[in-house]
Amino acid sequence: MPEATYMIKGVEDLEALGRWLEQLIRYNGGRVDHSSITAEEVRIRGLIMREAVARAILFAGPAVAGAGIDMHLVKREEGILFHIAVMPYSIYPTYVEGQVFYDNQDSNYYWSVLLNQIQTYYKLEPTTERITPTPPPPPPEAPPQPVKCPYCGREATYIPQYGRYYCYNCRRYI
Repeated sequence: MPEATYMIKGVEDLEALGRWLEQLIRYNGGRVDHSSITAEEVRIRGLIMREAVARAILFAGPAVAGAGIDMHLVKREEGILFHIAVMPYSIYPTYVEGQVFYDNQDSNYYWSVLLNQIQTYYKLEPTTERITPTPPPPPPEAPPQPVKCPYCGREATYIPQYGRYYCYNCRRYI
């Protein structure tokens, strides 16, 4: 299964590594669908389609072959924790990190191509440590309970931009 987690030591600039990985996907004829690069964490999702098959889609129909790529890097004290998964095109849209999937010829091919290119510049040390996914942001605060205008008695509307209630009948903030 083309999925693994590695430790990369000696990398000082995680953002530069993230941009280089984006370019690596493009260099191999792929595209980057999602990229989030910060000094502490990098998330990259991309897709590489076989050139001949991509042309066939345009002229002959919906046959699709290629591989989806998911890379997640997190800065740790001892180095960069790097999770990479290269999955069949068919599961790429729904893949989540750690999901079990069966590989195919395309995912195996692009797995070896990408890993060989990365290992040319970086020493990848296999590790069993996993990256804990970043928790989703907290839900937005619910607006406070309805409030009646003390002047006219009608319901006032909460305006989040100002953090105040406004009475449209009296045309003033309360």
